[in-house]
Amino acid sequence: MLTRADIQRLKEQTDPGKRVKELENSLSIALDINEEHQREIEKLKAELAREKEDHQYDNLVHDKELKKALQR
Repeated sequence: MLTRADIQRLKEQTDPGKRVKELENSLSIALDINEEHQREIEKLKAELAREKEDHQYDNLVHDKELKKALQR
């Protein structure tokens, strides 16, 4: 007696192009998702760099203010 898996394998063997198309579709979807994530990562890296620059500037300003306050 054939199991469902056996029947599916037989169907795929009779139409291997169908399986190839399914795999190509899955690959295309995965590549799209990966590309989207890479864009998001680059966006977040740029945002982080801007935040670090802002933080450094704020620290410089605060250091100057602190030095002025201590000199009084």
